[in-house]
Amino acid sequence: MKASTTLVQVVAHPDDDLYFMNPEVVATLRAGHRVVTVYITAGESDGRNNIPGADTPAEPDRPAYASARMQGLRQAYGWMSAGVPGARWSRSALAMPNGAWGETAQLGAQVTLVHLGLREEALPDTPYVGLAELWHGPGGTATTLRTPGSPVAEESGYTRGELIDAIAWLLERYRPGVVHYLDPLPDHQNHDAPHRRHFDQPGFSDHRDHTVAAKFVLAALSRNDSWARGRSFVQAYRGYYNARWPANLSAAQLDHKVEALDVYGGLSTSDCGNPGGCGDYAVGQGRSRMTGWAHSVTPRWDGAGPVLTTDAHGRVTAFWVLGGSVVMSRQQKAGQRAWTELRQVGGHGLLPVLAVTTGPGGSRRIHASRVAEPSVRVGEDVLETGLIEQSPRGEFHAWRGLWAPDDPRSGLDRLGVPAVAVDGGGNQFVFARQGDLSVAVRTGTSGQPKHWIKLADSDVRESLAAVTDVRGIVHLFGSGRRGLRHWAQSAPGTLPVGQDTSALPVPVSPPAAVVTAEGALVLAFRCADGTPWAYRRLDDSGWGPVAFPAPAEGGLGPVALAAGEGHQVLLVQRTDQGALHAWTMDVSHDSGAVRCTVPDVFTVGTPSAAMDGSGRFVLAGLGIDGSLLAFTETETGSRVFERRTKTERPEQETPRSPAQGAPPRGDDL
Repeated sequence: MKASTTLVQVVAHPDDDLYFMNPEVVATLRAGHRVVTVYITAGESDGRNNIPGADTPAEPDRPAYASARMQGLRQAYGWMSAGVPGARWSRSALAMPNGAWGETAQLGAQVTLVHLGLREEALPDTPYVGLAELWHGPGGTATTLRTPGSPVAEESGYTRGELIDAIAWLLERYRPGVVHYLDPLPDHQNHDAPHRRHFDQPGFSDHRDHTVAAKFVLAALSRNDSWARGRSFVQAYRGYYNARWPANLSAAQLDHKVEALDVYGGLSTSDCGNPGGCGDYAVGQGRSRMTGWAHSVTPRWDGAGPVLTTDAHGRVTAFWVLGGSVVMSRQQKAGQRAWTELRQVGGHGLLPVLAVTTGPGGSRRIHASRVAEPSVRVGEDVLETGLIEQSPRGEFHAWRGLWAPDDPRSGLDRLGVPAVAVDGGGNQFVFARQGDLSVAVRTGTSGQPKHWIKLADSDVRESLAAVTDVRGIVHLFGSGRRGLRHWAQSAPGTLPVGQDTSALPVPVSPPAAVVTAEGALVLAFRCADGTPWAYRRLDDSGWGPVAFPAPAEGGLGPVALAAGEGHQVLLVQRTDQGALHAWTMDVSHDSGAVRCTVPDVFTVGTPSAAMDGSGRFVLAGLGIDGSLLAFTETETGSRVFERRTKTERPEQETPRSPAQGAPPRGDDL
């Protein structure tokens, strides 16, 4: 079965994709790929679609308001895909597996919008079951809302199980290479004057429908027969959280994002021909800038993408997560472009960020997190950190969940993805962000606690960076709300303590960290306008900037670093258009960075980089089909990269688990 080049997004409301997943959406469209967006609810709210400047508020009309939002989506996608808000769409009724009816709107072969049309809210004046009630009370039935002008002629309904089946059926129907959905594990947040509640659910910074919709998607993804399981690159996106942290889009990116929202809100479409209205009027006219939700695009788990490591033979190996399982591919020989086929390694239901360390004899340890105890209630899911370990013979063992919370009530029920480092004494440290936004550490060091302990009240975002310097000292970095956070050991065997980072700017992305062959500690992250910058520390005297001539503002997601010979470092970033740009620099002086030549190929997720045994840099991202896109220098120091020799993904109807056939052996790695 061939890989798919389709992006499927599943969201709660019309406009969730425009607010929380763009500019990823427009980048995918402009690269020529297909986008299918599934809207679970009709988004009818209270039915008031107030026209700006009108003398009197609109009368409540829930079907009309839902219809206007659907029209606004067609305008926005017409503008993003073809530059024409008034593009001609083909609309039809869609029969679902349980006998319910949805609607599809098709724009050529590139865009499909699927409206399931469930009523959004169980309002006091209605007998209807809302989306949240359907998730929490599995015995109920949620009914759909028929809208004016729709090809769907009748209302229908879904039980909890039927909605999960429907999402799984849509994944099978459209067979995505990439799946986007909303945040299933929103952060605990206090609501105050600078951060008023808006439509947040109590105690969490997001709408409850966003969270519940994400839980429905996770339930569909976890099914053994789900198309996406083991095949698709899956990424969740933050919702209202975007307003709580420094904005990470450049001015140009924000302008384009707001323009799409304005078109959705009825801009330039005063007579669209839709009987319910020409958009969501509360969103248009630049109002999307007011909430702060549009100023960022924030994956729930930053850093999702391939992790590159170099083995004892000098070959670079890539590990990444497809549909909750770890897969891998590697160079057949250091310095060559030929790579092995994709192989299944193991795991199930894993979050999409990995930390890979090397154990005795060069064996790899793949650290990850998963939801160990899913809950129907928000905030009560328990996450555990564990690993897939490679034996001395080369086989990968089955997933072992090792580090679950000692007391879920402590906030450790929301442990994030792991960052791992081993100090000069051989002591392994596993770091993860907690539910209260602080950092927890677990280590097996003799004389140190073997349970999770809090380093400090740090207020950091997801995805930490951990490295070990030439003295064997472990350093941990995280991006805080007000600045970069840094912890370091005083000596091997001790717990890291906080360091002064007041000289560094506030990052808008998680940091990347690397130690050069000559011992310099190098950091890189995006700053206020989204531009990546690098900083070095040659000794304990403090941090200094690396001259880095970024060609333009912007870019998407975290950056990646790799150490070369001497003080050489490679920096890789993903651009606004999804391509990879790279620079090499000597961080021992201010000679500046040199731009590398990398083929212009669309990627998703976060890139990675490494140096192989021939002294050549290798960089990688993921394709829209979830496959590895790896590029190797043509020769040492050439700064010209060529794409790896293409290897086909194996045809398989179901992913191989550790119990199905032999896992890859050392000779295959």
